[in-house]
Amino acid sequence: RSMAAAPSAGRGPRLVLMRHAKSSWDFPSLPDLHRPLNGRGRRAAGAVARRLQQLGWLPDLILSSDSLRTQETWVRMVEAVPELKRADVAFLRELYGAFDSSARGAIAGAVRQATASGSPYRTVLCLGHNEGWSLAASELGGSPVRLKTADAALLQGEAGAWDEALRRPFSLQQVVRAAALLEGEAGA
Repeated sequence: RSMAAAPSAGRGPRLVLMRHAKSSWDFPSLPDLHRPLNGRGRRAAGAVARRLQQLGWLPDLILSSDSLRTQETWVRMVEAVPELKRADVAFLRELYGAFDSSARGAIAGAVRQATASGSPYRTVLCLGHNEGWSLAASELGGSPVRLKTADAALLQGEAGAWDEALRRPFSLQQVVRAAALLEGEAGA
């Protein structure tokens, strides 16, 4: 993958914290875990995937909440950027419940477990929910981040291995804003 358009050419691990795309509230009786995406959410997921590709930040590994809306976000990303099919994917219940300050620990635990055997994963995308994802991105990146639906925080690690990188601060490279991408596509 080309790094020419990437926000940083750092060599450490790269973490993408992405909030699920906009969900539908058309079926209020559905349990939260089973809410699907709405039309805007389906479009936003594809737009963010295309932007990650342009930036050279396509993930090697996806660790996602097991909610329907995060799974559907991933499916729409793959439809927009078929190269994402090459990534390894795991849908994890522990990332569904991380709506608060526990998210950083849940994310770090999932990444540590997935990369424990000295894995070749350079870029890991964690797909989940707010408020936890905003808090985790802010804490890891060292500056306030507010992730709206389908937004993605691109974080560059300074260390060479995931276990070490997760013990240090990351550098916030950029926040991909889904709403701005959709506005740009509408105006094109």
